[in-house]
This record gives sequence, structure tokens and C-alpha cells, in this order.
Amino acid sequence: MNKIAIALSTAMALGAVSSANAQSGTINFTGNVTAVTCDVSFNGAAGDSPTITLPTVATASLAAGSSAGKTPITVQIGGSDAQCTSGSVALELNPNRTAAVTDGRLNNTDASPAENVVVALRDSQDRLIDLSAPWSSERVDLGAGGAELTFAGEYYAAGGNATAGGVTAGVQYTLNYR
Repeated sequence: MNKIAIALSTAMALGAVSSANAQSGTINFTGNVTAVTCDVSFNGAAGDSPTITLPTVATASLAAGSSAGKTPITVQIGGSDAQCTSGSVALELNPNRTAAVTDGRLNNTDASPAENVVVALRDSQDRLIDLSAPWSSERVDLGAGGAELTFAGEYYAAGGNATAGGVTAGVQYTLNYR
């Protein structure tokens, strides 16, 4: 009889422990969608869809695993709306994961492409940006003069030495305001 009572007590204690670990609740989301857009420029050229021109480089400068033609990219954000002059902003690259990437770098989609060449992006600290997942810059404060974010683009020789040809690549971006 005692063995049955001990076994029953043990089973009830284990059941109590299991139910004590279960928990549920609700995750709530809040946010704001606005029609206000701030003034944006890339390297001084206003507009939402910029073209960043990398310099022409020789194939000899792009041996397998090397990079060349690093070009700084400065994103300036401003405007007269309160959203553009207060709070903070961050730049997110590849937010919808639609960019064609290899090893986190942008594939060359040019019609007459340079072989073994992709476009690599680097953050403001010169670290490689891995675009296989969305990437976000540091958040910077917006003030009366707006804000400035920086990163860079460069050629990278992936899979072998570069051959001559064109280079075209693209990535979506989003400015996230707070």
C-alpha cells in the first residue's frame, strides 16, 4: 500500500511541475504608418532610387578574394517635418530579402558581366555587411540639420580572378524612424 501511495504522490508532483512550466499570454504590437517622407540624398544627389557609380578598375586589381574601387556612400536625411528633425533614424538594407546575393555580397546582374565580380558593402566601421539577411546601420539622432549615415560599396573578386565586363547590382533599403 505504501508503494502505491509513494508512486501516486510522485506522479502528482511531476504533473504539478509540468503544469507550472506552461505559460501563455498576448504579444501586442503598436506602431505608426505615415505619409510623411523626409528629404533623402545619396552622395549629394536627391532621390529615393540612387545610382552609385563605382570607379573603373583593372582586372589585375581583382585577383580572387580581393576587393577594389571602394566608394563611400553618404545618405543625408532631412526636411521640415517634425519626423525629419527629431528622434532617430537607421538605414536597413535588403529588408525584404529580395537581393540576389552570394556569401552576403550582391550578385552581378549586368547583361555583359565581368566574371567572378560581385559588389560588397561595408559599414561605417569598414566591416563587411552580410546581405544574406536584413542589415541595419547604427541609429543616429535627427536634429534641425537632419542626419547623415555612411557606408561604402566596392568590387569583390569571388570564385576566381575577375574578367573584363560590366557590373550592375541592386539592393532595397528602408529608413526606419523613431
